[in-house]
Amino acid sequence: MEIILVLGVAWSVYEELMDVVDTKKRTGTYGAYFSSVWNYVDVASITLHVVTLIMWFSYGYVLRVSQIPPLFGPSTGDCLPIHGLTLFFPKTASGSPRTSRPTSTTTFTKT
Repeated sequence: MEIILVLGVAWSVYEELMDVVDTKKRTGTYGAYFSSVWNYVDVASITLHVVTLIMWFSYGYVLRVSQIPPLFGPSTGDCLPIHGLTLFFPKTASGSPRTSRPTSTTTFTKT
């Protein structure tokens, strides 16, 4: 899935760079590219995607290199993968995952 995201971001970067080059060829300045507000939106969106990819891959690299076990995940039994999503279910005192919402046993009394 990450490969598809990386390819999509790379394609977006390529398309915007070609748009900048085309605008420069037509008008002679790079400033003409930024005359449209939508180009600012495109640049901001692509920048957020690139930053997100960098953070995602650096997070994976740090986990792999540091050998620190994850706090949650399939290896700890604290989550259940369902259709690509991971739903967090904390363990109960007996060690089995909780599958329903906890109910409060605390009662409040007036003094």
